[in-house]
Amino acid sequence: LHEAFNQAIFLDKDNANIYLRYGDALQTNLFCDEAIDQYKKALSLDSNNSEILRQLGNAYIKQRSYKQAIEYFKSALSITPTSAKILNDMGIAYKEANDLEMSSNCFKDAIKFNPKFEIAYNNLGMNLYEQHKLNESLDYFNRAIDINPNYHTPYNNIGSCLLIMKKYKEAIHYFKKSLIIKPNSSEILTNISSCYLYLGELDKSLQAITKAITINRNSSNAINNLGMIYDRKNQKDLALKKYKEAISINPNNSAAKFNLSIIDLLNGNLEKGWSNYMYRFEAEQVLPSNYNYPFWNGEDIENKNLLVIAEQGIGDEVM
Repeated sequence: LHEAFNQAIFLDKDNANIYLRYGDALQTNLFCDEAIDQYKKALSLDSNNSEILRQLGNAYIKQRSYKQAIEYFKSALSITPTSAKILNDMGIAYKEANDLEMSSNCFKDAIKFNPKFEIAYNNLGMNLYEQHKLNESLDYFNRAIDINPNYHTPYNNIGSCLLIMKKYKEAIHYFKKSLIIKPNSSEILTNISSCYLYLGELDKSLQAITKAITINRNSSNAINNLGMIYDRKNQKDLALKKYKEAISINPNNSAAKFNLSIIDLLNGNLEKGWSNYMYRFEAEQVLPSNYNYPFWNGEDIENKNLLVIAEQGIGDEVM
């Protein structure tokens, strides 16, 4: 890689396009620091090239430097203000920076300038999904599929919506459509396993999750699912082992922590169990799918409304 591009630069050192392509190759291989260096060399030779600025923004996204990424996207848009690709990429940067409103506005603008841009439809759908606006998100995922029926991601996302809606058989239908297009996806197989698990079809669930883990042995979500299958089979020791393994791979796996808390509580490990039990909210095991309100943390609520939601059995609720 380095030798070929260095030879090209030696022969034509003032060609910005060579540095741009060198940067692209480095970024593809996740050498982002080196990629940024090459993009900046390209920019010094061609300061009005919006593609160089766009790729600088994308490299900074990979480095989680979202503010810098957004600034480069803005500079790129000042040159080509109707570029759907730049707007879509800037939407991703805003999303990673936890600004869903600005992110959605970027995706909408991308669609405005390119109504056939299926990726922007899917991205906007994902923003709505994360806001629990499932019916609206389904509309955008379906639009993405209408544009490109071979785009596997929106099929998987529709399945995820249906899974939350507890429409498990319909969800499996869409997950399998996604799997046809991308057959070696551990994520999709994990989703299929989840549906079969909730349907009580444990053998099919185990079959799917075994394939998922074979593809990606470091999938925290897949290993957590395997723990849930063991849990349903009342093999608590194996379940406990898998939950801990899932957490060791991804310490932020809230579903695995919640599942672990149940076993800890059953085993009398109360302090640890109650601590992890709080992750039930992050794991979305408790609140309704359309819940989109802030938690009350004890602050003054004078002249405000407090919404109380039942989330335990009758014997455990404060009535």
